[in-house]
Amino acid sequence: MAYLFGYMGPNPTHAPFIKRVWPAGGEAGYKQVQSIGPSPVLIHRADLEEVAGPWSETAVKLKTDPQADRTLGWVIEMWGYSIAAASLGIRHSVKGMQIEPNAYAGTKDGFEKGYQIFHYTYGIEYRLNGSP
Repeated sequence: MAYLFGYMGPNPTHAPFIKRVWPAGGEAGYKQVQSIGPSPVLIHRADLEEVAGPWSETAVKLKTDPQADRTLGWVIEMWGYSIAAASLGIRHSVKGMQIEPNAYAGTKDGFEKGYQIFHYTYGIEYRLNGSP
């Protein structure tokens, strides 16, 4: 089970460098890469052991590929995971298990009831008085 990151949608512009790091995926390999990262992910231990090495290797290959580095930026490690998982045939069900509460997205009463994970990634969006 994994969380869908909308900003990670693989598309044809990603195909060249995905093919460079995963040649066996072929021309359409990018279509098999899910828009997920390893955080959060719920995974069987055996699958994690299987993907850990390829994940690291893929992330390094992406980082050292100028086109991939320029295009993927700060989420390059997440792409490493997603590509490595796809290359091994590991598919994730996608769940809305996480929320990233912040000043821009806002919250409403009871928002916490629909999520299991709070991702505090926007810590400095509020003033000391608590206003956005």
